[in-house]
Amino acid sequence: METEVVKYKDRSYPARRINMQDGLDHWLVSVTMLRDALFNEDDEYKDDEAGYIDDKIFFYLEPKDFTKSEAEIREIINKEIQ
Repeated sequence: METEVVKYKDRSYPARRINMQDGLDHWLVSVTMLRDALFNEDDEYKDDEAGYIDDKIFFYLEPKDFTKSEAEIREIINKEIQ
């Protein structure tokens, strides 16, 4: 599992690319703490940078799920988006 780092407001959040379909599409996922940092209480972006970062993230995972296998993460995402 290769991870990446997404930085926002001097904090770092883990992210990783997940193969969602036939090895062609790799989508960036991160953790819910990043989502919480990007949005205010009215579910609006805190600033332009937050919107730019959120546009790159396909899905936010609970921290306990972040280290699961790619297949398990695909299953979590598919359950949520269907």
